[in-house]
Amino acid sequence: MKLVCEALHLLGSINETHETRNNCTCTMCAAMRSDLKCTHPHDCINTMAILMDKILPRWDPHNDNRMTEATQQAPSFELEEGEIIVNKPTRTTTLREAITIFNKMNPNPPTTPEQRTNTNGETQAQNTVTVYTDGACVNNGLENSATGSGVWYGDNDPRNSSTRVALENQSNQTGKLMAILIAIKDNPPETNLRIISDSKYAIDSLMKYTEEWEAHNWLGNQNGNLFKCITAWVRSRKGTTTLKWTKGHNRVKGNEEADKLAGEGAKKTLTIRADALQSPHNLTAQGTILTDMEQTLGTRTPVLSRYMLIIC
Repeated sequence: MKLVCEALHLLGSINETHETRNNCTCTMCAAMRSDLKCTHPHDCINTMAILMDKILPRWDPHNDNRMTEATQQAPSFELEEGEIIVNKPTRTTTLREAITIFNKMNPNPPTTPEQRTNTNGETQAQNTVTVYTDGACVNNGLENSATGSGVWYGDNDPRNSSTRVALENQSNQTGKLMAILIAIKDNPPETNLRIISDSKYAIDSLMKYTEEWEAHNWLGNQNGNLFKCITAWVRSRKGTTTLKWTKGHNRVKGNEEADKLAGEGAKKTLTIRADALQSPHNLTAQGTILTDMEQTLGTRTPVLSRYMLIIC
């Protein structure tokens, strides 16, 4: 059994004559024994049903509205100039882009992201948090480089933080991305979050390319694990998450303070944190679209796709 359509046909053929035992004598079980040489047809049927249940709505052939999981609504409060909402839903355009290859079965597949409930504008404004983020790297590009992240909310705010980035890739942009991730993780999911960063790389990547990179399973992306984690945490939020660019080193107080904190973080002792890139449960998509698999992975054997189920 290799194709989803075959599994669907088989599961749809179950009728009242089938018995929940491997020596069932119904027509379907008899056909499985003779045509597929299956010695345990009932167990195989149960396994196929479990695998079919793990196909997400995004890849489910029954689902005619295969939108990506970005479900956040437009905010009821007014956006500032240059402020952009993270994660807008888009559709795939071709069949080859719609087919997704998995290199392993995820035992806990992603769930639908949190959906935000609109409230009046006054309540939205009260629940909106504005935070400046920045990154810094000492000896950038060298073997002894050290990266830090800075998050600034306001003068003497206890939430202000400077963090040494415990990741393999040590660079300014890694620090800026980690600062954005820290800001998202540190705020309650129901609050509206305005993140102000001087990194066009981070903002453009999160707004324009994460859907494509996720479809390619983040292959070839040096900061793929960071983008993957940020995307999952955004999906976990009920409140609106926005990004706004500000020019760095331009006497913007919040940016200057976040930059100082990032510099302090880069000088801290490196402490490896196992949970540094831990994502919210079941909000990380897995898999690589077929076109990318063809271009990058050659003939590697796929295990699961949107329309195709291959049991190896």
